[in-house]
Amino acid sequence: MSKVCTTAQALSSTISYPLKHVIHSPHKKPQPVFRPQGERLLKAKSMTIAAGVRCVDGIVICADTEHTEGEGKYEKLKIFGHDDWLLVSGSGWSDYIRMAFDKLYERFLQNRAKNQRDARQAVEEVILSIYQENIASVFKVGEIGSPEISLIVGVRCLDGDVALIKTAHTSVTLSYAYEAVGIGSNVFNYWAKYFFKFQKSMEITAFFSVFILQEVKSAVPGCGGGTVVSYMPSDLSAPRSYTNFFPGGDPLAGFPQSAVNVLLDASALLNLQSSLAIFQNTAEGLKGLIKSHLEMRERAKLVFEEENRATPTPSLASTPPKKRKP
Repeated sequence: MSKVCTTAQALSSTISYPLKHVIHSPHKKPQPVFRPQGERLLKAKSMTIAAGVRCVDGIVICADTEHTEGEGKYEKLKIFGHDDWLLVSGSGWSDYIRMAFDKLYERFLQNRAKNQRDARQAVEEVILSIYQENIASVFKVGEIGSPEISLIVGVRCLDGDVALIKTAHTSVTLSYAYEAVGIGSNVFNYWAKYFFKFQKSMEITAFFSVFILQEVKSAVPGCGGGTVVSYMPSDLSAPRSYTNFFPGGDPLAGFPQSAVNVLLDASALLNLQSSLAIFQNTAEGLKGLIKSHLEMRERAKLVFEEENRATPTPSLASTPPKKRKP
């Protein structure tokens, strides 16, 4: 055969019997090679741990500093804040997290949140706009390689309260205890159920958060670097020391003063619990005294009414007139 046949029809016209295979021309246009989308995900998505905890005097938000992209990693801050009324951290694609902070800043700059519910609704609007306008317009949401973000947001409201908000994809919820997002969230939640069973001061919460993040970074690949702790105090007159950085996440940061504060906080909590027990016992005793007093008054009232019914009151007509003295 002097020529190379490029199609089955041309080949069958030359040979009388059918062929199962076709010989393709070596000059045929090469087909593109499709790579799995997972590679793109590794290049763009940063694994992390970010958490927020409500305290008796405000909110604490903490995060590690290690970014992992593909086969490389570097350290960079993951908590963004403005003045004393906005803190944002999260997990997922770092560029989208920063864009979410910019959009939230612009949203609250135009119209500050009146209360916690208003803050949650504003965060939900921003998250939905990011997924609809910036993600779904380019990617297919939910597939491997599609950007995703989960946020921890702290917002100061106009009524003086502070709101702790968590987002996961397009769900947005208020939190009244603690929340964590990222690849290390399970380990954080495991330790948090012991340390944050009761709300503590921001200083004590920050100390425990540094310890927990150190455990997360030791146990979870993709979490590492230093630890950043940011504060949002409820009282605006509090000292404006909002962010602390601990290289390597030293769990003994601030020792021994931090240990002393932990003990004082624990003793204060025990005193508060005992005081509450005494108050409850006193309240129960007062409740019993008031109940018995009301019962005595009711019985006295019934006795008085029965006596009045038994003794008729004399009328003025039956009373004889008094004689006047001469």
